[in-house]
Amino acid sequence: MFAGGWTLESAEAVADPAELGLDTLDALTSLVDQSLVTSAEAGGQPRFAMLETIREFGRERLEASGELAEARRRHAGFFLDLADAAGPELTGPDQGEWLDRCDLEHANLRAALDWAVEAGETGRALTAATALWRFWQQRGHLAEGRRGPPGAARRPRPPGLPGQLRRRPRGRVPRPPPHGGGRPAFAEGRALSVDDAMALATGAT
Repeated sequence: MFAGGWTLESAEAVADPAELGLDTLDALTSLVDQSLVTSAEAGGQPRFAMLETIREFGRERLEASGELAEARRRHAGFFLDLADAAGPELTGPDQGEWLDRCDLEHANLRAALDWAVEAGETGRALTAATALWRFWQQRGHLAEGRRGPPGAARRPRPPGLPGQLRRRPRGRVPRPPPHGGGRPAFAEGRALSVDDAMALATGAT
């Protein structure tokens, strides 16, 4: 279900092993011992991953058991919440740490946004996408934000949006100011990034 790996925290939230009477760490350790899952240090904590063939097999099992839709919903919920939490942190004193965390979870965040659009939760996708604009700007993903998920262009625009998320006039994409300064460029970048986020969430061009 995870894309690009996962942490102990995300495994607990998405897989809910407690419901099965399992300890998350013990279960993951057992999978690592069986070479079904790999573990490495990333961002100061263990990060887990598996071969794509095993991941696809697991996905097929979830689909066959009728549990895939719920698993995708839980996965998306966790990472959309993570995007929302990242928003204010990406302009705060811990910006570097949160940029790195978003980098690690980039594939999962992307999958969560794709799910939200596919599920018709375009307002939810917009809120999360807007929260990530600084990450996209700082780590060179603005073009991806503008491109949006496959099929998004066919989704209807939400009937109403919060005032702070209304579409702003489009202009040229600003380049970061030299030496990290320049309030006007920052303000322009903020407006265009919200517009980019709307393109991601609704397929607007």
